[in-house]
Amino acid sequence: VRPGPPQQLVPMQAHYEEPGNVFREFRELTGRTILRAGEGLPGQALQRGAPVWAGDLPGDLRPERTDVIDRLPIDAAAAFPVTVGDNVEMVLEFFCTHQIVDDERVRQGMSSVAVHLARTIERLRAEATLRESEERFRELAESINQVFWILNPSNEEVLYISPEWSRILGMPPTGTSADVNQWRSHLHPDDRDWVDQEFQTKAVQGQYDVVYRVIRSDGQVRWVHDAAVPILDLTGSVRRIIGVAEDITERSRPPQRENSNDSVATCMTASGRS
Repeated sequence: VRPGPPQQLVPMQAHYEEPGNVFREFRELTGRTILRAGEGLPGQALQRGAPVWAGDLPGDLRPERTDVIDRLPIDAAAAFPVTVGDNVEMVLEFFCTHQIVDDERVRQGMSSVAVHLARTIERLRAEATLRESEERFRELAESINQVFWILNPSNEEVLYISPEWSRILGMPPTGTSADVNQWRSHLHPDDRDWVDQEFQTKAVQGQYDVVYRVIRSDGQVRWVHDAAVPILDLTGSVRRIIGVAEDITERSRPPQRENSNDSVATCMTASGRS
């Protein structure tokens, strides 16, 4: 259905079950006919939003596709709307070379095909909407100076991490995938254990908010502010953990301490904890 007004039915695809040259002629005839709402069986199905059998129509409307019915051995025809929500999205039109009894079983069978097509359209639209949302999310995540990351807590799989993380660690761009162990390997040795402990105990509670040091590939030490919150499923279980990390070295460089314990205290104080 081409959106209107006026609504029009534009041919999409033709299929013919019986072999022979008649299919080519059938496809050519049906492939160039555009109908409006109320015209022919498909137009009636569009207008009514319900299946239409040739026998349902007045005599002057029954040969609704004279170019097809007169030139091909057509003895029966029917049209079934494919409805998504309240809108007819497409119409299936069936021609048959032998008479078919118009009974409830046939109508239910054909209507079932229409229902399955409607569900397919809904699924494809949902997938398209999801892809569009993902594209917008990526555009946003990759245009900011913070690192946006998504983690599956059950297996510690990084589902997404924005490219900014490669810049902070001084690594070549690796796309939007990462390895948790690789991230751990860049943590300052004095911060590695306590940061890991903080994440394991507080991320699922929505209380993970820390400042730590990372060692870049070129040996430079950078300070990173990292925070995360859990995403719960319908049962209340943690489904995902999402977080934002930011290089704050130039903005706020905490004082260095001589031993590891002091370093830990410095990191915790920098994150607002004591």
